[in-house]
Amino acid sequence: MVDSLEAINARIARVLLLLRVRIDHESDLHGVLSRQHPDYVAAHQTQGPKTVRQQRQQRLWEELRGLLSLRCDLMASSLQSLGLSMTRDIADQVESDLVRGGFAPSASGFQLHRDMHTP
Repeated sequence: MVDSLEAINARIARVLLLLRVRIDHESDLHGVLSRQHPDYVAAHQTQGPKTVRQQRQQRLWEELRGLLSLRCDLMASSLQSLGLSMTRDIADQVESDLVRGGFAPSASGFQLHRDMHTP
């Protein structure tokens, strides 16, 4: 679980850097997943033949959507099988490992786990 989440978050952080976008709010996450994020929409509005750069941008946006969806599924599965406390511990460990690896805090847009509270 830790290795999978760390790999997913690291790739999300890299894609976000390539796209020059941040996911700072839950609305940003939902915007990407629903293809409504303003930068996603702008990248897909080009009519006619696309440049190599435009094609790459569109592929990166689709990769980001897939990675975010995969991370959501992984976290939901973890919550169900491991419980909130263990899932939170894993999320914290992954975030710390990414920061030690040179990424800025929340570079993968994964600050939402901080909002989880133990009942």
